[in-house]
Amino acid sequence: MSVFLHAPDAVADPTVVWALIGVAVVDAGLSFALPLWLFHNGLKQRSPIDVEDVADPEAEALFRDMSPTKRVFSDPELARDTFQRTTYTPAILGWALGVSVAMYGIILAVIGGLPLAVSVPFHVVAGALVLAQPPSPPWFRRIFESFYGAKQPD
Repeated sequence: MSVFLHAPDAVADPTVVWALIGVAVVDAGLSFALPLWLFHNGLKQRSPIDVEDVADPEAEALFRDMSPTKRVFSDPELARDTFQRTTYTPAILGWALGVSVAMYGIILAVIGGLPLAVSVPFHVVAGALVLAQPPSPPWFRRIFESFYGAKQPD
């Protein structure tokens, strides 16, 4: 058992170290860009959702003869279903890419023959990425509403 947990005595080629650091940086960037790209493409591939203008009783009228309106989805259930179907996969992939940065730190320590403490900065960055990830329901909701130009019902 200890054979598998023992790090090699020789330090790995510095090229491997820099390659793993580079891959971790690319993954960190992709953890932000990929969810947004997947979400937009998912919305483009879905059938369009009808939007209608309805009177907005909460807004102030600028002119006496014009009542304020707001744009809402004609079929709120279809809008909610489309939102949920296009949200989960990009969010999960974004979080997974953020967490993978920590895995590169562990791989660097084990394969590189370096002390396990070398992976600590990778874990800190991965934790910060997961906490700072925009893939959250309010973030996706803002993009969804701006994509269709209508407010999603609560």
